[in-house]
Amino acid sequence: MKNHNEQRQLGHQQDLRSRVPSVSAVQPPRSGHVVLAAMGLAFVPLHAAVASAPEQPVHQYLEVRLSPDAQFVAAIEGDSPKGGYYPEVRDLVIRRVSGNSEMRVSLPCGRAPQCWPGSLAWRPDGKLLAFTLRTPGSHTYTLYSVAPDGSGLTKLLQFSGTLTDLKYGRDGTLAVLAIDGARKEVGATEAGAPVAGDLDAPSTEQRIATVDGGGLRWASPPDLFVYEYDWRPDGTGFIGTAAPGDGDDSWWIAKL
Repeated sequence: MKNHNEQRQLGHQQDLRSRVPSVSAVQPPRSGHVVLAAMGLAFVPLHAAVASAPEQPVHQYLEVRLSPDAQFVAAIEGDSPKGGYYPEVRDLVIRRVSGNSEMRVSLPCGRAPQCWPGSLAWRPDGKLLAFTLRTPGSHTYTLYSVAPDGSGLTKLLQFSGTLTDLKYGRDGTLAVLAIDGARKEVGATEAGAPVAGDLDAPSTEQRIATVDGGGLRWASPPDLFVYEYDWRPDGTGFIGTAAPGDGDDSWWIAKL
């Protein structure tokens, strides 16, 4: 009787072992794989999925301006280089606020590094957009205007220096900050000009000016570097912050 029971128990254990897969048959998921077998999907290597996805550049909007009638929005934008900061190639794009149209303005210097539009300003009636355009490889700028649909690109001023911060007055007069004969880009964080020539030469001055018949009419004195400005509410003049001397060194003592 005892032998008979032992034989039945041994047979039962052997039957159970036959139903359990061997240790070698059950393998843990390999590192770097996603197990989706329970959902009826295949194994996907994570490293392969990441490697196959292309790296997307960061698209930056450097300036955005809404037209006075709120019908259009203009933007200066571009893709930042890999590991870089500001976009090397920049576009001027005008879009309808409704979202049903987009126009990239064709620039005279093309889509090239340092062919950079800037300082967007809408005319008070919203029918023209003014902007500056840097000449690649230099510190000279040109002033242009264009219609909201991207047509009618018109040169307003060719200048031998920098032009920044365009502002329209109530009567449609266009004002700008200008440095005649600029040796560097505006701003203390920009690369400095080479130290050469007369070291006692006067510092370059950034002055307020208005665009008048293809030229500039100066509105601020020649011995001040103007940092910020705006039209007076009645349109009869300007208010700003300025200081004498080198613009990169004198911001701390600028006065209203």
